[in-house]
Amino acid sequence: MLPPRHQIKGNVRTRCNLARPRCLRVRSLKEAVVCIGLLVVAQLLVALLVYTVYSALPFITQGWLHRNVVARFTGLRYASQNGQDLYLHDRFFRGCTQPGVFVEFGMSDGVTNSNTYFFETQLAWRGLCVEPVLADYQHATVARPGCHVVRAAVLPACSAPSVDISIPASLGRATIAHEGEHKGQNTETVPCTTLQALLEQTGFRHIQLVSIDTEGTELDIMTAFPWHDFVIDVVQVEVITTTPGLLDAMTRFMQGVGYDLDVVLDVTSSMFTVDVVFERTKRVDLLAHRDAPL
Repeated sequence: MLPPRHQIKGNVRTRCNLARPRCLRVRSLKEAVVCIGLLVVAQLLVALLVYTVYSALPFITQGWLHRNVVARFTGLRYASQNGQDLYLHDRFFRGCTQPGVFVEFGMSDGVTNSNTYFFETQLAWRGLCVEPVLADYQHATVARPGCHVVRAAVLPACSAPSVDISIPASLGRATIAHEGEHKGQNTETVPCTTLQALLEQTGFRHIQLVSIDTEGTELDIMTAFPWHDFVIDVVQVEVITTTPGLLDAMTRFMQGVGYDLDVVLDVTSSMFTVDVVFERTKRVDLLAHRDAPL
């Protein structure tokens, strides 16, 4: 037996009211304001989530993904912090059939986050690696047999044969220890050298890749280097973004010595740095110029 018609309508109306969101059933101005506030907060949270995911995409795809998925499918094991070596390999060196030469300073232990470890272990490149911290240097001498490892601090110029470096207790990289600064941190005294002196000692005149990470002195080192005395195909530099005008100044200088800005890789896990890659405008064929082994 069917219920009366008015009862059916009432039941339907009740069910519709129960299914309706609370913010669509406001009874006063106060409830309306609360509902609008909740909606605004929800939208802000969604926007924050989208921004966070978007910002992390380069780190996820270039960092974690290349170490795990790319290595599994290609057999090539990259080591850079966030895929810098993967980019350099694909962009410049994948077609090279003979080993090249690299230079890296600011290499840490030679393996963790190294931009040249892949080229040595996977492509049989040889090169020069510089690290001032004693513990990292000792590890690198064992882990990098195909690399001439030097313990030194690379500076634009050396006013003394040695320099003190400050080693943070936790995160961070070694920096030059100026008097009155870095209190409470460990310090070490290391030999001082320049990029030009290192290359002259090794006899390298043609280098396929130079990787520079010296925690803020990169531009000073680059401006002091005689670029026209050497052939360097690709230069990868870490740039601190909190220094106003640094990237523009570096780009202008490199253009003046014959290099084009290839890419700015915003792939680091830090929001304060980017990796910049410069390419020599007139590259020398890798197969036509080979340096003698170390």
